[in-house]
Amino acid sequence: MNTKNRLIIFVFIFFLLASSVSAVVTTKETTTDGDDPWIRITANSYYYTSNQFTISGTTNLPVDDNLIVEIVSTSFSTGKKSEGEEYSGLSEVVKVVEGDSDNKWSINVDPSGFIPDEYDVRIESVERDSTAATTFELLGEVTASKTSTATLTPPTTTTTPGFGALVSLIALGTAAALFLRKE
Repeated sequence: MNTKNRLIIFVFIFFLLASSVSAVVTTKETTTDGDDPWIRITANSYYYTSNQFTISGTTNLPVDDNLIVEIVSTSFSTGKKSEGEEYSGLSEVVKVVEGDSDNKWSINVDPSGFIPDEYDVRIESVERDSTAATTFELLGEVTASKTSTATLTPPTTTTTPGFGALVSLIALGTAAALFLRKE
């Protein structure tokens, strides 16, 4: 193999190494405790259509971060409008506020226009990669006074190198084999 081909292969290997290193470098998102971002939901297992209620929670996200709160009936689907299906729920953006040990968030819900059903609650950070979800039952009439609290902690996620790193490593191996091949 002549010197010109070796130089080309060397430059090719250098760029492949640089691209594979950049593919596995991740940045740590900033939170109040330096940990991975998390959101927790505190909600009752059921509510009544005749009573306003609050769904709240805690987070390690910074104060003034925005959270999208979606509350949607589990029976709602994106079917045809002629089926007469009505949307029941809400979507709103709330801000993280300062708390004692963890920061807090909350949303006041007026369910008077909601249908009695099971509802999915999903909280998603606008600025960071963090979500949480839970469900509750919405009952039609007040029949008893019960209170229970459920707290959901989202599972932790790990970041792994993407497809680009794998392709770069395969190309690097191929280039090395060509470079070392004897003619």
